[in-house]
Amino acid sequence: MYESMIQDVEQMFQGKAFLTVAEVAQFMRCTEEVVYNLTRRPNPKRRPPKIGVGKEIRFPKRPFVQWLADELTS
Repeated sequence: MYESMIQDVEQMFQGKAFLTVAEVAQFMRCTEEVVYNLTRRPNPKRRPPKIGVGKEIRFPKRPFVQWLADELTS
């Protein structure tokens, strides 16, 4: 599953190492609000990997896809 997802993300967002909230929402086919809610989950181990850039949030592409694959299989 991970390999298929990473290929999809690579195809959609070529050349990017980090994804924005909008790009993650686009890939997951959900709203940006859902993405923000995922980053605020009570259990830190269930939150997606992210970094703060000023007031913005960025998601490292490969670790995010690995996290998503793990979430879908758990």
